[in-house]
Amino acid sequence: EHYDNNSIEIFKILRYIGEVHVLEGQLQLAEKVLYTVLEAFQKNKHPDIYIVLEDLAEATNKKSIQFTKKGDFQKAKELKRQSI
Repeated sequence: EHYDNNSIEIFKILRYIGEVHVLEGQLQLAEKVLYTVLEAFQKNKHPDIYIVLEDLAEATNKKSIQFTKKGDFQKAKELKRQSI
């Protein structure tokens, strides 16, 4: 399924919403939104895929920090590795 230019603009807006969720610490919601955008961008070979991947890496990094604060260093290390 390919999206028209209007649909791609909507996915760009969703990416910004996902980015806001990352900044607010709503990481599960951020990931859900960003993976939806990533899937659409991949289907259309959109050049902004790398930006979505950076946003997802930031969300994963923040999750790593949360697990470090909880004392789950193994999970934090695993997530940190994924974010790189």
